[in-house]
Amino acid sequence: MFGGENMANVVEPTLTEGLVQTLRKECIVMIATTDFEKQVPNVSAISWVYAVSKTSIRFAVDQRSRIVENIRHNTGVVLTIMANESVFSISGAGEILTDRMEGISLKLTVNRS
Repeated sequence: MFGGENMANVVEPTLTEGLVQTLRKECIVMIATTDFEKQVPNVSAISWVYAVSKTSIRFAVDQRSRIVENIRHNTGVVLTIMANESVFSISGAGEILTDRMEGISLKLTVNRS
């Protein structure tokens, strides 16, 4: 579900081209998952985010991040970004693509939403 550009509560089936381009640049995104132990919302800021297409976003987090275990237990994810003079919420199912990124000195996990 996607929020609309300059309109309140517009739902789009895919990312707009403007959001794809924004998510291909350096940006900060808020990610909400469900805490796997307490079953309450867990919100974190992440910056390693990239829109692969209008229907797929990849992001990387430290493999020790609570986000990883949260997605393992409940795939529901919401990304929130401020762009184009609006706030957009992007909901979907998260998936762990790899537990460790090769060639990166940080211990990062690649995820898809």
